[in-house]
Amino acid sequence: MTDAAVMAVGDLKPARMGLGIGKAEDVAFLRRFLMKDGSIKTNPGVNNPDIKEPIGIVDERVNVIRIDRENADTVVLVNFDNHPDTVGGNLISADWPGFTRRTVEKALDNTKCVFFNGAQGDVNHVNVHPKGGV
Repeated sequence: MTDAAVMAVGDLKPARMGLGIGKAEDVAFLRRFLMKDGSIKTNPGVNNPDIKEPIGIVDERVNVIRIDRENADTVVLVNFDNHPDTVGGNLISADWPGFTRRTVEKALDNTKCVFFNGAQGDVNHVNVHPKGGV
């Protein structure tokens, strides 16, 4: 931590900062559900007829901070709450946070993106009530 702080102080530059809050609907889904028998189940399965209701609500906000530094790369900080595990199993992957970072850096010249996963213990990418063949 000390090394990181020393490096950051050594790299200080005049900068402008902006904040944006967007929304990513139907990307993150609750994974804990109250079942009809009164039990609580995590990831109860797609179209499980025993699901009564989800426990909680999903925060669909995407938080972005952009820091434009003088004579240096722009830094974009992105935050979204969703459990990254679309690969599954024992495979290692940057998953969708890596995709997000690469996409932001490709879209904005001279930009470094840092992704921060939010509180996502009860949220993942599985929609247990899909519609339209999803």
